[in-house]
Amino acid sequence: LTLPGLTLRGMPDSSGKRPVLDGAGATFAAGDQPRAIIVIGPEAVGATVAGFHLTGAGTAAGIYIDGADQVTIDDCEITACDRGLVSVGSADTAREVLVSSCHIHHNATDNVVLGGGGGRLVGCAIHHAIAGRNLVSRAHRTVLEASWVHDAAAAEIDLLDEAGVSDRAGGLMLVLGCVLAKRRDCPGNRSVIRCGQDRGGDRVGIIHIVHSTVITPYA
Repeated sequence: LTLPGLTLRGMPDSSGKRPVLDGAGATFAAGDQPRAIIVIGPEAVGATVAGFHLTGAGTAAGIYIDGADQVTIDDCEITACDRGLVSVGSADTAREVLVSSCHIHHNATDNVVLGGGGGRLVGCAIHHAIAGRNLVSRAHRTVLEASWVHDAAAAEIDLLDEAGVSDRAGGLMLVLGCVLAKRRDCPGNRSVIRCGQDRGGDRVGIIHIVHSTVITPYA
């Protein structure tokens, strides 16, 4: 998507199933090649993708938001890709991303990766990241609301640093009304939430965990 305000909406069939966008057999690469089944370019401010089942991008993401502001991803299922949904940008791009009522699961590495200005995930089920984490955010603002996040191979939520983004004043990290649960045979990092550094930069601000339930067998 390269124009502002575009909507790509899938219409369910008579049984209620979403139309499938299958990346199996497609060529994915960096540069001019697509990095995902759906790529939302920087110019596509206010774009919406709704009502699709995205699968099969084994070397790429299901959806890649490349710096666009005010993008909405609604009522989508994303599975069997390398990463489910990725948003990238500076602190002044990729702002106000909204991911609502989505089912993002069983992707090869991380299920959701947020960067840039940040966004809000609400009413989502995010689970079983096969070799990674369910939600990774280096964004300036991260809100996870009314969502069920569970059974990642590593931490359920990683809130990490990004120079020029996570070290800016006014950041927000909020987990509101969620259920977070660890798998009992977790092969990787057994933290539910990690908040801090892995690149040597700063992650400023306070993480707020409000009206949420954490289920873990680990200390």
